[in-house]
Amino acid sequence: MKIILTETVEKLGQPGEVKEVANGYARNFLFPRNLAIPATKGALQQAANRRASAEKHAAQQVSQAQAAVDKLNGLTVLLYARTGEQNRLYGSITPSDVAQALQVQHGQTVDRRRIKLDSPIHRTGNFTATVSVGNNLSAKLNLVVEPETNRTGALTSVAAQAPAPPPAPAEVAPVAETAPAAETPAAPATTRLRAAISLRSPRQRLRTTSTRSRSASSVRWVRNVSCSGPTGRRPSLIREKAFSPLMAIQ
Repeated sequence: MKIILTETVEKLGQPGEVKEVANGYARNFLFPRNLAIPATKGALQQAANRRASAEKHAAQQVSQAQAAVDKLNGLTVLLYARTGEQNRLYGSITPSDVAQALQVQHGQTVDRRRIKLDSPIHRTGNFTATVSVGNNLSAKLNLVVEPETNRTGALTSVAAQAPAPPPAPAEVAPVAETAPAAETPAAPATTRLRAAISLRSPRQRLRTTSTRSRSASSVRWVRNVSCSGPTGRRPSLIREKAFSPLMAIQ
């Protein structure tokens, strides 16, 4: 019986492969576990399409991996570390240090887990490292470890060739706003009255003072003397307006 494998089956094949197996093995083991499907005409066509797509994708991955190998193979990476006697390092160089230096110096981003040091690095000198890029392809890196005192400022060619940033525009100092002059509040009426009284003569000030005492009430009652006389009528009371202090000044 012809079948098409959908999963990897040990000692049988890989997904997408067409195999000839016994009927009982297919019905009792492969089909119940969804490890294979019957090799019908439509299934065979779908399997052929999947194989073509998988082969095209694998070819693209191999091409990309080869391009990465061409970029990384033979690159020289400078590493600086603190050293003691006999050029021994305080610690050691790690794949993370190599990945960081590779990114800074050559602009190549590589996962530190793909970098493997060919030997432990505990002193200055020349070493090598292997970078796995997939599809059984790898690249070799040349590592140069030097003391920290040899650092000259610009660690990488990328940093040395980077253009200088444009100068920042000059800032214009803000113009201070002039606060408006505070307005002098007008003097109350009582103050103006007292100032006017102080400019009068003593006689006028006395007259004003006596008039002010009589103006405590706005209205007062006085006798109408014009009604008294021989007619015998009793004097009546009339209303008289009190004098205003300002009227007295005038």
